[in-house]
Amino acid sequence: MRTTIDIPTPLFKRAKAAAAKEGATLRAVLVRALEAYLAKPGAAKPYTFDWQGENLGPVPDDRLWAVLKDQDRQWYKDFLEEERTRKERKR
Repeated sequence: MRTTIDIPTPLFKRAKAAAAKEGATLRAVLVRALEAYLAKPGAAKPYTFDWQGENLGPVPDDRLWAVLKDQDRQWYKDFLEEERTRKERKR
């Protein structure tokens, strides 16, 4: 796959020199470096959000719906649909 990235000039020069020194292409050096980075145990961990909110108890749907933004409304609709589907599968 082809892509375009912006590499700081000093880093580019070091990578290009390292590639020339070992008789490899810049692409090969960058692929190895990216593979090594992604192989580290902490590199591929997904982001987790540590929720620090207050439990306000159940919120009526009409009140909740009024404060949701459009993308959150769609997420909530999808969530409710998934819950309904899960319950139907359990039957």
